[in-house]
Amino acid sequence: EELLLEAVTETEPKNERWLLGRQRLYAEEEATQKLLQQQNNSSSQVLHRYISKRGSYLTLTFCDMDAVPKIFEKKKVQEEKPKTNNNCVITGKRARYKDPKTGCGYYDLAAFRELRKHGPNK
Repeated sequence: EELLLEAVTETEPKNERWLLGRQRLYAEEEATQKLLQQQNNSSSQVLHRYISKRGSYLTLTFCDMDAVPKIFEKKKVQEEKPKTNNNCVITGKRARYKDPKTGCGYYDLAAFRELRKHGPNK
């Protein structure tokens, strides 16, 4: 019996180290399997890429649209304002200036004098 007790006291620390090594190995294997599963799940998701309007080669990739900051969302298209007539009411040419009194555009000084003399309705 004493021989058995001596053998146990000698082999017990070796056995504990072996068991701790096995536990560590199994924990590492489980961690790598979880990591691989996460990578497989994320690769099946649709990636949304945003490229700079200036043509920059830097891209930002978001795996989930909920993670995209508001700054990267597309802006709503603004309604177009109706175009004003940019032609001179006297000469018909493209108006360079605008009369502050009448609000009508005019091409040159002669057109301005006519506009002031006769008003916007020629």
